Amino acid sequence: MARGTHLRQEPLAIPKGQVDPSDVELYDLQLDARDALVFENRIFHTAAPNLDDRVSKVLMYRYGYRWMKLDVYFDNPDAARLAKADPITRQLLGGYRDVDTPPWALQDWADRHAVPQRTVPWTVTV
Repeated sequence: MARGTHLRQEPLAIPKGQVDPSDVELYDLQLDARDALVFENRIFHTAAPNLDDRVSKVLMYRYGYRWMKLDVYFDNPDAARLAKADPITRQLLGGYRDVDTPPWALQDWADRHAVPQRTVPWTVTV
């Protein structure tokens, strides 16, 4: 984990060929059985191998705004409501569950209306 990265206004700098950012202080957490870790999900974090001889079990709870892509493990939205929805509403309600077919309704609308698009990188290679 990297303390304070949820407050950054600029992308993290990750050196080419590396997996961790170079411009932040990293912490390798070492937790004991029955420990709980609660953190803001925008903090830079990655999975680490379990080097112990005991099985590691993890329970994750999270809150996500409706505009965030749903996780495949969430309950499906109401089918009757989705059946009546236009493609944009369907996308916003999370009606696209096929992870191999991106929902393009909002992208198509933005293209038709010439909405300027600006890509904001999450990380940069240095």
